[in-house]
Amino acid sequence: MTDLNAWWQSLPEGDRDLFIQHIDTDPLPAEVVERVSSSGQPIAGARWVESVDGYAFHWPTWVQTFLAEKAKQQA
Repeated sequence: MTDLNAWWQSLPEGDRDLFIQHIDTDPLPAEVVERVSSSGQPIAGARWVESVDGYAFHWPTWVQTFLAEKAKQQA
């Protein structure tokens, strides 16, 4: 399983802010998908779902929960 704490610590602050901003965005915008992909850490349970525009990426619930906790800590 993905070690979210290690992944989070490896992210630039801008990526952290972007991911928190899009906790509940579904599907995720291309910019977020690109940053997740370039982080070098596959996200276990992430979903690529076929959509009208091709395929869309969705956060797994456990990642959304993790991001929500990080957002609370930053507030």
